[in-house]
Amino acid sequence: MERSVGVVIRTKNESRWIRFCLTSLYKQKGIDSLSIALVDCDSSDFTVEKARTVYPNLKIIKYQGEYFPGNAINLGVEQLENINYLVVLSAHCIPIGTDWLYKLIQPLEKDNSIAGSYCRQIPTPASSPENRRDLLNTFSIESRTQTVDSFFHNAASILRFKCWRDCPFDSSLKHIEDRYWAKSIIKKGWKIHYNAQCSVVHEHGVNQHSNVYRSFRGEGVSSLLEESELSSSWLEFAQKETHVLILILASKMPKHKDIERLRAGNSKTSILIVPKLGITIDNNSEFLLERDPNWNDVSLYELMKEILLKKISTNEFFEYIYFIDDDKINSTTKMPHQYVLHSYISGADMCVKVKSYKEDFFMLEPNEISWKPLSNNLMNRYDNKPHFKRALYGHGALLRSDDLLQSKVPKVIFFDE
Repeated sequence: MERSVGVVIRTKNESRWIRFCLTSLYKQKGIDSLSIALVDCDSSDFTVEKARTVYPNLKIIKYQGEYFPGNAINLGVEQLENINYLVVLSAHCIPIGTDWLYKLIQPLEKDNSIAGSYCRQIPTPASSPENRRDLLNTFSIESRTQTVDSFFHNAASILRFKCWRDCPFDSSLKHIEDRYWAKSIIKKGWKIHYNAQCSVVHEHGVNQHSNVYRSFRGEGVSSLLEESELSSSWLEFAQKETHVLILILASKMPKHKDIERLRAGNSKTSILIVPKLGITIDNNSEFLLERDPNWNDVSLYELMKEILLKKISTNEFFEYIYFIDDDKINSTTKMPHQYVLHSYISGADMCVKVKSYKEDFFMLEPNEISWKPLSNNLMNRYDNKPHFKRALYGHGALLRSDDLLQSKVPKVIFFDE
């Protein structure tokens, strides 16, 4: 049978993940044809526009009304033509490896009694202990065929198209449309397969615990579970495919060697140089951006958002934006690729250089709006005093672009001391 595959991806503000998901699908080998339908639920973070930078001819379905997962999948399938296999994939689940789709199909090719299969889901290094525990406990390293158990998971699954045609997903269910479908298809005499030979990364996990939430049991169990080498593959892929906009605020044209240092470690970077307030830089560099007078009275966050929107208007999208003051670049400056890696490992929404101070030893200087330390020597005598941190944005700061575009306050911050 020809390996003609149709993929349905459901999205709702998935700008952070969608390009990774589609790029991984684009690189798949061992299949004859691939078509993709994206069912979007009124995203406001440029998810659809970003998706089209990978697949310009992507089939887009705008979901209307109250959300029912089975209905969304069925609407997507109806837009796919001439397929033998149907893949259902969440936008925030990223296939690992270029043979993921080939491996996903194998159980259905080898056993004609299997109606559908779901693959292994692994945590990212940034997954919370609770999500990590749930994923590693739920999705084992051993494949199995199910003739009674109706567990099935549409975060990453494959079905025979004829089985979907005979038994579509229930469009009236608010939850577990996947398990309901598996139960129905098993009653018709079909089997379900769990395929541990192929994996996706799924940072949020099956129960989507908040990264803020922590439990003693979750952390304890998670620390005892075997770590998968596949997470290293995800990190390598993510770093390679991450687009970073480097914004340099400058009083003069930066040195070439500094620009090259900033670009090192990531091939998908773009540089923009913005003159400081009252400064004119006379240079024909392709990196130089004329300063907009409207930027004179905006905050740094608003400036970065405006520049991102300017880039989006020319169909350029970035996962991160890195800001630095050219006058502050030195040998200790953390480069963008270093902060990007830390963000993927820790889940940090922002990485920023900081300086710590201890409380109780400050005064408000004349004509100043910020507190200044009275004496560093005095503070250093009181090691037990609580600290507060002053962000040194000009020394290098990395932020998630989707947070800026949606005016979200970063939840997880890495303070680089």
